[in-house]
Amino acid sequence: MTPYDSAVDFRPEEGEIFTDVPKERYENYPFRVLSAKTGLVSSKVDSDSITGSTVSDSIYQRNLNVQSRLGIIITETRDTPENVYKTAVTSVLAHEDTYSAVWNYASYMGAMAANGYLVSSDFLLAADYEKPWWNTDAMSQTAIAEKSFLLFGDVHLSYYDAHSMVGVNMELLEKIDGAADPYELVKSGKWTFEEMHRLMKMAEADVDGDSERDEHDRYGMAADSEIALPLMLSMGTTLSAKDELDFPYITCYGDERFYDIYTAVSQKIFSDDFAVYNCDKHAESEYNPLTMFQQKKALFVVTTVGDLDHLRNMESEFGVLPMPKYGREQSEYMSYISGSEACALGIPVTGANFLRTGVILENMAAESYRKGGLREIYVDNVLNFRYVDDDKSRECLAIILDSGKFDLAEIYGWGGLADTVSDLAASGSEKYSSSLAAIKNKTEGELIDFIELAMDF
Repeated sequence: MTPYDSAVDFRPEEGEIFTDVPKERYENYPFRVLSAKTGLVSSKVDSDSITGSTVSDSIYQRNLNVQSRLGIIITETRDTPENVYKTAVTSVLAHEDTYSAVWNYASYMGAMAANGYLVSSDFLLAADYEKPWWNTDAMSQTAIAEKSFLLFGDVHLSYYDAHSMVGVNMELLEKIDGAADPYELVKSGKWTFEEMHRLMKMAEADVDGDSERDEHDRYGMAADSEIALPLMLSMGTTLSAKDELDFPYITCYGDERFYDIYTAVSQKIFSDDFAVYNCDKHAESEYNPLTMFQQKKALFVVTTVGDLDHLRNMESEFGVLPMPKYGREQSEYMSYISGSEACALGIPVTGANFLRTGVILENMAAESYRKGGLREIYVDNVLNFRYVDDDKSRECLAIILDSGKFDLAEIYGWGGLADTVSDLAASGSEKYSSSLAAIKNKTEGELIDFIELAMDF
């Protein structure tokens, strides 16, 4: 697929949704953005030239059209997530209008929001959040008291990269006698944690016959501590939730279902030395979960959509599956989105002209949504490579991208609750109550402070 043509203005035949996209002129205005380097091409907001990369070229064409239409100059400064956070905060504290927009991992943007450094979405009067190029579901999930400080939309598509998923090595699966077809399990609604663990146990083998388990053997899954929360929260439990007034509250204390799911993950993933290769326990090894998976040493790997790009040279056939349910009674598959993986857009409070910022972002988002534009090319590019360019994987990818869920306690880092739960589960600890009790007051105090800040906007 090639990018759309370079028509500057939207054409009538493209549909009514484009007719009211604001068209102002800001002669030679430099629209400066600050964005984090994530290692993924989808994290870029600007591209210097045509390079032959379909996603990068689409970004270049998108910006060229918007610059011509509005008379602006889009410039991007990229740095590490840590430096982007420091730079953005320093600029705000100095009362400088250096950057009109900032993109960074949602956890960093959440920290900026919690300290009052970002304005809420309603400051951008020209942005129409009812249009399909804005991700209102993601914005609603991360809102506090109906105030959205983190913006998601088609300007920047690394949000989709952060959706958790399961990779399955189809070549290994075919060698397992009596193994169920995971695609059929997904289709029938029976793709559960128990079914996945059953297949994991069937896949493990002492390949070299030395009675010791190391990187030379075969496992049901290769894992590290980063998959604890994605597994738990995709199975229908949460650290936090919101009430009918859109106020958040902590849910995990005294929740029996939360404990059951926590125990399943901590014991069946991080305490099973035979079915799971825990990379955290083999720090001296050169293997990480993806390399174990690539080299046919693991049947499953829990990863993100963005990490599929690292598997383009994999020689074995592999498939894409949604995260498993906890049980068949769970109504839908859910793909956990981590704040340390998904990039969000934030608008610094020191902006000089929020109306202009809204006009520019609305044009960039609409241009990305245009037929043949960035969104379409991104989705096509995700699975457009050897072995996973098949209908079953595409159907599963649609499930994954349509079922993304955040957890506010993880996004905003209240009390370190998410990190504490993740670390305890990854250690294989069966008990967590005392550790959670120790941070309860701090967690709830920080949550209340954030609610008060949101209500003041």
